[in-house]
Amino acid sequence: MLRVLFSCLVNNFKRNLPAFLVLNLLTVLPAGLFALFFWTDSGFGLLFRAGLLAFVFIYHLLAGTLFYLLRALPSLPRIETGEFFGVLKSLPPDSFVSSARRASMFGMVALVQTVLLLWIITFYLRTGGISGLVSISLFFWLNLFWQLSAQYHYSMAADFNYSIFKTIRQSLILCGDNLMFSVIIGVITCLGVIVSLVTLLLFPGLTGIIILHEEAFRMLRFRHEYLRKHPGTSSSHIPWQQLLPQD
Repeated sequence: MLRVLFSCLVNNFKRNLPAFLVLNLLTVLPAGLFALFFWTDSGFGLLFRAGLLAFVFIYHLLAGTLFYLLRALPSLPRIETGEFFGVLKSLPPDSFVSSARRASMFGMVALVQTVLLLWIITFYLRTGGISGLVSISLFFWLNLFWQLSAQYHYSMAADFNYSIFKTIRQSLILCGDNLMFSVIIGVITCLGVIVSLVTLLLFPGLTGIIILHEEAFRMLRFRHEYLRKHPGTSSSHIPWQQLLPQD
């Protein structure tokens, strides 16, 4: 399945690379502002925390917006930079607003998670000892599993029109059922983030990471639907070449 996933990613980038680079430019400004907050107050102070919370929320707004745009791109012909803004004008505004609203809700959930993270780190630095170590260790593993499941949030919500809480619950279940695959996608995501920092967020950038998560969710959905219709079939015998063109 990973080989099929990488093949889909390569084809996606080849088809829409100019548009992806333009979309990644949207992420440069908020990332630059957060870097400014970091260098201004690198001592984990109030300014740094405020910048981190603002960045988390803006990141989710951007992620939801980019996800919506990327969902529209595959149904269009090859997107070149010159016609890109014409494509944006042709997209229905109602769907854009709905996507931004859903992204803001995911952003609020991420804000709560970030506040808990900052509080637990502060608690550990102040108290230390076994209780602090247990608290930060427990939160680390819970947060890691949460982040792995969050890779499927936007795709899950878009495909099934779930509420925010049902999306989170179903994503946790999907991650638990496919833990090793989710971990591999998480590792690839981390590598993508590192490469993005080197390329100033232009490649693969946030757009490339969203595409990775979208394709990973699509592979899992195809596999689950095929195995449900063909019980007893091994995952290694799924006819991907027959399934993918139907999408």
